[in-house]
Amino acid sequence: MQKCSILRVVPRTRFPKQIASLRFSVLDSSTTEHNAEVEVVNPQLRKPDGNGTVEFGSLDSRLGISKRGPTCGTCGMKVDLCPGHFGYLRLPLPVYHYGFMADIVIILNQICKVCSRVMMHPSVCQQYRTRFKHLWREPVHRRNLHRALVAECKKVKRCPHCDALNGLVKKTHAYHISYDKFR
Repeated sequence: MQKCSILRVVPRTRFPKQIASLRFSVLDSSTTEHNAEVEVVNPQLRKPDGNGTVEFGSLDSRLGISKRGPTCGTCGMKVDLCPGHFGYLRLPLPVYHYGFMADIVIILNQICKVCSRVMMHPSVCQQYRTRFKHLWREPVHRRNLHRALVAECKKVKRCPHCDALNGLVKKTHAYHISYDKFR
């Protein structure tokens, strides 16, 4: 097995460098699959006799290890040096983060359920866009403007683009969203 080099010498330059920009984002599925060591397909955690982990399970040794004795199946390091490795699990249905449910409901109330466009006339939409650009450093004013935009979109019953009737989207139970087309 190949040993990973933990430390490396970085040559010192005379002039400091400047970072032009940073972009933070969530990895998309193709990047996650490309970087992954294992696709988790086995629902069992351990072998039936209780000794050792199951291959292609969520405790597969190629994902990293949690005990002091064995070495990692990917990098060959012990538990204190192995950083852990990516794996992925394909889900049959999408899973929504409960913390974002309120934001999802707000967004669903702002868009047409037929044509997926904002429930606002294009000229009014452009006015809001311009106002948002002018308030890019004013978080309190931006929040108030966003609330006004949400309230205005909720008032619209027919889409100005496709003339489809749109109802109200509400969060009913813990993980349920209901849509009343004829509110």
